[in-house]
Amino acid sequence: MRRPLIISAGATTYVTIDGSASPAGPVDVTGDVKPGTSLDFVTDASLTDATCSSAAVSGYVERGGAVTAGQKIGAIEGLNFSGCSAAGGAYTVEIDGQFPTGEWEILVEETPANPGDPVKISIQGVSANMHEVTSPPVDCHVDATATEVPGTFYPGAGTGSPDGRIVIDTPSEPIGEQHPLAVQPLDGAGNPVFQTCGSIFQGEFASMEGEFYLETVGATPGVISHG
Repeated sequence: MRRPLIISAGATTYVTIDGSASPAGPVDVTGDVKPGTSLDFVTDASLTDATCSSAAVSGYVERGGAVTAGQKIGAIEGLNFSGCSAAGGAYTVEIDGQFPTGEWEILVEETPANPGDPVKISIQGVSANMHEVTSPPVDCHVDATATEVPGTFYPGAGTGSPDGRIVIDTPSEPIGEQHPLAVQPLDGAGNPVFQTCGSIFQGEFASMEGEFYLETVGATPGVISHG
């Protein structure tokens, strides 16, 4: 269920890199899951808990973009994770992002009150495919889709810190948004099945928890903020 965009009374700020909103345009970023943490998914019915020790994203931020509700401030163009284990046994998986328009847009969900404040965001049109790669036949194969996945962007804190952070913690969201990912179990040939990955069933939805440390590409130190 899509949340209504909430517009606060804060003055408009703009995405900055190293304190500057110019030149306007996309700045490439990459990101890995916070060291010592994992990317986690938990289904709402069977309570299957999948924990992935390695995860990475790539994409860009829109330097000079207005940080106001409903505005695009960047996008995710790639996501992968591995080293995953789940209820019913350990396995290795791959994630293949499905980008029908080339990216998952990052929109501002709520206008921040002050420059440099954390920014509530929503990642749009998430669609991904997860499958086992340890050995054939593939017996863990799931499509996951969501109209949007909520999160929070935290500006960078300077030298020695990541240039910015994205935190996705859907269990902390309101009840209707805690499990945004619709999951469809499939067999190795891509056909819908009742159960896969040990205990994931048709009709389930999944939560998502993870924190990504972002680094700009080609900018030093490249702190991402807004002002």
